[in-house]
Amino acid sequence: MAYRYYRGHELVQHGLGWVERIVANEPETSTFFTPLSICLNVDSFEHLEFETRPDQLLTYRLVQGDEAVVIDFAPAGVPVGDGLEPDKPDFDAAGYVQMELLGHDPIEDE
Repeated sequence: MAYRYYRGHELVQHGLGWVERIVANEPETSTFFTPLSICLNVDSFEHLEFETRPDQLLTYRLVQGDEAVVIDFAPAGVPVGDGLEPDKPDFDAAGYVQMELLGHDPIEDE
């Protein structure tokens, strides 16, 4: 997935990542973008806009005030929205382990 982060009309950051998680109704979960994973909390945004590109792929724009995250689900190497070639992650994850830490579940204690 290619993403672009705008503040007003200024492109602040862009890159490529993998959507690991999409959540709603979880106010304790933040939206984040890293070279390895992306987590989107749809409640972090005021509204969603989308359009169909000429190549029939969708572009999503998640808006919060004057900030927006534009998401293109496109194959790597394909220019997106503004003709940008997304930055490819150059992070070697071979020596790392990904973990998801969950909070205490009181139901399991009963």
